[in-house]
Amino acid sequence: MLDIIKLGLLTWGTLFLMILFFITFALWGGCSLWWLLTNVMLDRTTFILLSVSISFGLSLLIIIVSTFSDEK
Repeated sequence: MLDIIKLGLLTWGTLFLMILFFITFALWGGCSLWWLLTNVMLDRTTFILLSVSISFGLSLLIIIVSTFSDEK
């Protein structure tokens, strides 16, 4: 039972970090473009909070969808 929990946490953590990596660079590009067009810079803490929350929500959504899918 403990091995299944550890494997699930490892899988979720890996998925979260991969999504965070891609979201961070995509969001950085979008925020840089936003800054060049509007001259309004996004704060560092807002950027980190936004990228982590988007990644967490997306990975949680993927986990929930895969849990309720028909194929196992």
